[in-house]
Amino acid sequence: ALGADSALAIPANSQSVAVWLDHDSRPDLLVLVRAPTLCELAGCTLFVFSGTVDGYQLISHTAGVVVPIQVRQWPDPDRPDGMTEEATEGQADLQVKVNGGAFGLRDAVLRFRNGRYPRNASLEPPPGGRRGIAVANGTTVLR
Repeated sequence: ALGADSALAIPANSQSVAVWLDHDSRPDLLVLVRAPTLCELAGCTLFVFSGTVDGYQLISHTAGVVVPIQVRQWPDPDRPDGMTEEATEGQADLQVKVNGGAFGLRDAVLRFRNGRYPRNASLEPPPGGRRGIAVANGTTVLR
């Protein structure tokens, strides 16, 4: 784990944001690294860190991510803000853009499975599954 006071050595051409992905008392961290060594035609690498008592721990990295990045939400009339996060295995789902090659940019949903988010965003389905029917909203956390 990286201590709360530790420098994460995040490259200057990166974006980061603290978000709550798992509803505990500690914020998690999303870091989109735009360094040439971590970007490709399809997009750049997104690192996800889990907030811990001691700081942050890397839980996954996903290649081929293009902004914007959203935390997916569904309407929930029982909550004060009217929304609830869409989650898989207790972690919020993320919606990102991916470069679909000849098909241009498209949306993809990153679901947390087996202790991590997927390694390659371009292999993930669009919102609503393979048919692309989007019914969830999202809070944009990185643009």
